[in-house]
Amino acid sequence: MPAVTFSHVSVAVEREDSPHPKVLLHPVDLRLEEARIGIIGANGSGKSTLLRLVNGLIQPATGTVTVDGDDTVRAVRKVRRNVGFVFTDPLSQPGHAHRPGGRGAVPAPFRPEHG
Repeated sequence: MPAVTFSHVSVAVEREDSPHPKVLLHPVDLRLEEARIGIIGANGSGKSTLLRLVNGLIQPATGTVTVDGDDTVRAVRKVRRNVGFVFTDPLSQPGHAHRPGGRGAVPAPFRPEHG
């Protein structure tokens, strides 16, 4: 059965106001084998960070994430062919924006100005 595996995965980002990084996701070990899963948690608990790791949109500070044995950092293109990721807000999708009139995604440079 296909699986998503997190092996001692953590995420941290640099902060301008501190020499210490801000931890977004504390080390986690997890194996997901179900075809459909739900992630539930409070705001700021790491749900989006966890899901972005699965699709290789962000890289772990420590550990590895694999999808069917493929590392999400080393084999990101292969992983993305097998993992669906839908953004709630089209403007959140890297490099794309929603074209007015429902015609789908267009490259970011063509985003309409908001006024």
